[in-house]
Amino acid sequence: MFGTTYMSMLFGLVFLGHQFGGFLGAWLAGNMYDLLGSYDAMWWLNIGLGVLSAALHWPIDERPVRRFAT
Repeated sequence: MFGTTYMSMLFGLVFLGHQFGGFLGAWLAGNMYDLLGSYDAMWWLNIGLGVLSAALHWPIDERPVRRFAT
């Protein structure tokens, strides 16, 4: 959809989001372990987020974008 013009910018944003997610997951798991004494709640949270992610991506239509001549 965006072509190669914006590929490096899109890749950078995805990589940045991945780094934030990795940091937040490790930090939150450590805090939950300190509070609850177990990683069980973090596992269930991860399962719930995985199911939510699958549900949000299910309706994505991967057909090519129709372009109009200008």
